[in-house]
Amino acid sequence: MGLLDPLHAQRFVRLEDTLKLALQMWLNDRRPFNGQIYQLPEPVLSPQPVSQPHPPILIGGGGEEKTLKLVAQYGDACNLFAVDRNQLVRKLDVLKMHCRAVGRDYDEIEKTALVRMNVSSAVKPAR
Repeated sequence: MGLLDPLHAQRFVRLEDTLKLALQMWLNDRRPFNGQIYQLPEPVLSPQPVSQPHPPILIGGGGEEKTLKLVAQYGDACNLFAVDRNQLVRKLDVLKMHCRAVGRDYDEIEKTALVRMNVSSAVKPAR
């Protein structure tokens, strides 16, 4: 939980602008979009997506301050990065906290995790 360098921080601003813009366009809302990075006088998405109300948004990462907050605000699913079970449980607790803060139902977010495993010690070769 440290400070982000300016380029890294700007990636989160761009990501949030993109999420907001996509959601607006999926609603066929053509009002001007004035994000922190992107400005569009009349956002148009044509054709509209087949998935309704919109394609599912999956956000991957493990950052507790930024990434998990974006999951709580915009994500339909998340893929968490954690080195062990304890860290995964902590990240899920942080996601719950962010969900409460934005009034989101934690259970409506699909959760997956990237797991690191040494396959050579977990699987014995066939003889």
